[in-house]
Amino acid sequence: MKKAKVKNNAIEFWRFLFTIVIVASHINRNYRGVEGLTTIFGGAGNVLVIFLVLSGYFLMRSYQSSKERGETKNVTPAKQAAKYLGKRIKRLYPLLLLGIFTCFVARNIFVLHNPISTWPHLFVSSILEMSGIVITGIGMSEPDLWFPAGWYISVLIVCGYLVYYMVAKDEDKFKAFTGPLIVFLVYGYWFMSGVGGAWFNMALNNLVCNGLLRGLAGISLGVVLYEPIQGLKKIEFGSFGKFMLTVFNACVIAYVCWAVYSNDANYATGYISGKPGTNTTLYIISFAIIILTIIAMMKKDYISKALDNPVSSFLGKNSIYMYIAHRAWAFCLPVVFPDAPYYSMMIVICILTFVTGLFFMLLDDYLFQPGIEKLIAGYKKRTE
Repeated sequence: MKKAKVKNNAIEFWRFLFTIVIVASHINRNYRGVEGLTTIFGGAGNVLVIFLVLSGYFLMRSYQSSKERGETKNVTPAKQAAKYLGKRIKRLYPLLLLGIFTCFVARNIFVLHNPISTWPHLFVSSILEMSGIVITGIGMSEPDLWFPAGWYISVLIVCGYLVYYMVAKDEDKFKAFTGPLIVFLVYGYWFMSGVGGAWFNMALNNLVCNGLLRGLAGISLGVVLYEPIQGLKKIEFGSFGKFMLTVFNACVIAYVCWAVYSNDANYATGYISGKPGTNTTLYIISFAIIILTIIAMMKKDYISKALDNPVSSFLGKNSIYMYIAHRAWAFCLPVVFPDAPYYSMMIVICILTFVTGLFFMLLDDYLFQPGIEKLIAGYKKRTE
């Protein structure tokens, strides 16, 4: 009998909140009305660690569920990984295309003012971006991408497949050796080289896109943490223990909120680039966010229990759609209204992003996913 999955709505709340942080940070990059504000949310790039770690965590949960149902028996690791890849493409690829399409139209009309007659050529030139593999470096040129935020979708597809294969090939070896090794090598390389965690940096003497390393490290960390988190969930806390864990979590949350909002240039510089050994903030923020994530997954403290509600669930579901929607607004509105007050512009874009995300959610739930299911069913019927 298939076990019913219990959703952790506290995690969904943090998904939503950190998506808002990312939206706000991207508004800064495109805002031209006020100078000196581009480092507000200077540490925002580091919050992506929560999304990558969670991707790895749920990847491992998916693998464990498949194993418990007997779906991995006598099935090669390659076929298991291919099945997982198929599910990821079905879920994420329509959203990637939606993000590219909205940014393509919005930027051509409001930012670049390209005549419609040039659109077919521009569209064809973006085929590599639409492939979903830009994180490998193929077709990757951040200034030339219509939808730069699509790198994250590419990470989930490409790195998710690679990590799943390694787990299916030798689960124990990956949890105990390969996964930790990937994490240590990537984070150690960033620290010693000063490359920083920005996805668009080139790493290892321009051999690989930095986002690929970041995706492999984050997803691998989520896989490695899966089993320890399951163990922590089983620990029973008394009233005092819950209170102390709540106080500790409140301190972590306060630090994370301050760090990602900080306009200290060191936070932004530590993410994008820096001298070897100086970008320590990248690690401090990332470590704090990982601690926050683990506590939320445990759901033993009073803060996490309070956040475990239907509203958080709804907000968390909308987060991926907000991420897809936000870039078009962040690109266009600051150009169309260059003299608008900064914080008014930020609030307006966040509201528009939220509403557009709801629309994209409806499209996905009632058009994209049902349409893909019908196509798959039709294909299976014809090939039987």
